[in-house]
Amino acid sequence: MRPPPAVVFPIARSKIKGLSALPGFPHLEEGIDRLAQVLQEVAVSLEHADAILATFQDRSPTFGQLREVAYNLKPQFVAPPPDPRIEWERKYGSPQPVPLLAPLRPYRRGEWPAAGSAEERQMNKYIRERVGKKLAAISWGEYYLAAEEWGVRLNGAQRNLIPSTYKLPPKPETNGAMITPADIEQAVRQRRAAGETPAPLILPEAFEGDRMTPAKPFEETLRYIDEGVDTGRDRDDPNYHDPEENGGDS
Repeated sequence: MRPPPAVVFPIARSKIKGLSALPGFPHLEEGIDRLAQVLQEVAVSLEHADAILATFQDRSPTFGQLREVAYNLKPQFVAPPPDPRIEWERKYGSPQPVPLLAPLRPYRRGEWPAAGSAEERQMNKYIRERVGKKLAAISWGEYYLAAEEWGVRLNGAQRNLIPSTYKLPPKPETNGAMITPADIEQAVRQRRAAGETPAPLILPEAFEGDRMTPAKPFEETLRYIDEGVDTGRDRDDPNYHDPEENGGDS
């Protein structure tokens, strides 16, 4: 149901007749009544109606001109709609930012790492290397078994996805342990504590992030470090040059 007009018809008609001295004003009663009806339709208040008619100083308006002027002047006489955010904040409080990154708190061993955190990237890298497949090709059973080996605790539902006959492949060399930069640094510190003076630590190019699958036994890797040889170059590489060969000649 339409609300009643803000300007009743007799008042609208009297205001229209105030333009009777302008050229083009309809002198027939039907024309005056029609202009009054249009003014009723478009005016939202008496003040709005006065502002509409005050615009026309040189010639009597047409129906279309009345509507156009009324539309342009309407924002000055209509209060803007209430902002819904003000009502929401009154009911529910100010909005709180949603963190897009993992919460910045220390990672506790045994927990599943937060999504997107450095610990999750480290765990996924370990799982890829340990299973020997791309992450998308790893089954849930393989994923959970390698993740448990990495250090997280599995619940019953996750453990049920691991086939009873499935076992991870043996770890490559180094007595079943994966070489990490921390392992090498610890070994160098132990040798220095024993009175030896190993060469400065040179991490091999094969290290990606914080973990690698070694291409040579751990002791041989440490010997390369002691001798200052770049362990990122494998002796099987045809471009590799051993300084000990040919008496060290280049």
